[in-house]
Order: sequence, then structure tokens, then C-alpha cells
Amino acid sequence: MKKYLFVLLSAAVGLASCSKDEISGWVGTDYVRIVGPEVWTLGSDSMEYSFAAYASAVTTFTVEARVYVEGANADVERTVWVKVDDATTAPADSYSLNEAVTIPAGQGYGTLDITLHRIPALETEKCVLKVALDDGRNALKGGVKDWQTLTVRFSDIISRPKNWGDLEEFFGATYSDTKYRFIINTLGFGSFTYLEPGGMSWGEMWNYRLLVVGALGDYNAAHPGNPLTDESGRPVSFDN
Repeated sequence: MKKYLFVLLSAAVGLASCSKDEISGWVGTDYVRIVGPEVWTLGSDSMEYSFAAYASAVTTFTVEARVYVEGANADVERTVWVKVDDATTAPADSYSLNEAVTIPAGQGYGTLDITLHRIPALETEKCVLKVALDDGRNALKGGVKDWQTLTVRFSDIISRPKNWGDLEEFFGATYSDTKYRFIINTLGFGSFTYLEPGGMSWGEMWNYRLLVVGALGDYNAAHPGNPLTDESGRPVSFDN
């Protein structure tokens, strides 16, 4: 008898220790949740993205999220609606998304593509886009509250790399946002792992220097009397 009493007490304590969020949805009713790409969200319900690390030719970025059904797969196609939450500060022309997410028959999720657009306003402002399940339109409701929304913070704000001091030998001691953007646009990237374990070698970095110096020479030759200048009006140079 003592053994059975102990089992019953243990079960009761286990149920009491679970939060409402942990057990909601697991009572026979299907519900849905939004899940962002793991590589960007790292298991959370939010992410950050910056266009500043990419060449100006990159004008869009698509967040490949999913809307999952917690429950049995249906033998018919289902639609889940999402909406832009009131907490959003991003301009309307800085994003687009499919508000009607289709979950195919026999499948447990539908694709929610959120496309960010690189507009000039992003150069000075970090924007917030919050996408939420539209329970007012959905037959399938949201379950765990932490997964009813996906928050995307994004901008095109450029800033001096933390390891710029290690890069001065190749790009010059003087830093400017204009110079850094020119480097990114020329090379197609702006992250340099020189002096980091397993990072870029001195030879690789010197090759990158030759590429940007050549590109700057071409730019200035194409704009006689009007060389590339930075935000302070100084001519851009890669020499110390």
C-alpha cells in the first residue's frame, strides 16, 4: 500500500510542477506555433539580421519560418493565418509576407516566408517586425504563448568591426563607414577572421587589400576630379 501511495504522490507532484504553457495543447486539441529558422533564432522566438554585412547588390533577405501543427496530420489541406503585430516598428515597404500559410494534407507544417527589403531608412534605424498568429481568423489556435509570435529585428546600420586594429595593416589605420562599405561591396563580405584560430591567413588578407586598392583606383579613374570621399569629406585611402 505504501508503494502505491508513493507513486500517486509522485505523479501529483510532477503535474503540479508543470506550468500551464508546458501542458497546454496536450489535451486532445490541435494547436499551432510559429518557428523561425534555427540558424538565426537559436531555439528562441526572435532573431536579428543586418544587411550591413553584405554587398549593396543584396537587396532582400527571406526568413524561412514555419507554422507547425501540434497534433495529428490531417488528410485535408489547412490554412493558418498570421498577421503583423501592433508592436512592429518596421516601415510597410521594408517587409512582405504570406499571411495565409498553407499546411498541405498529410503534413505537419506550412511555410511562412518573411522577406526583408533593404530600404534607405534601415541605414539609420533598427526596425522591429513582429509576426503573430491571427487567432481571430484561425480554426487552429495558438498553444504555447512563447511560440505564437516571431520577432525579427533588422537594419542596415554599419559599424566599425571590433577587430579593425588587426586589419589596419591591410586597409589602413583610418576607419570610416564609407571605406568599410566600399570593402564590403568590392569583396562581397565584411567579416575578417585574421589572427583568429583557423582564420584568414596573412596572404589571404594581402590579396583582399590588393583587390580593394585596385577597385578604388578604378573608381577614382572613372570619376576624375571627384575621388571617393568618406562621411567626413576625406579621400578614402587604404594606406597608413
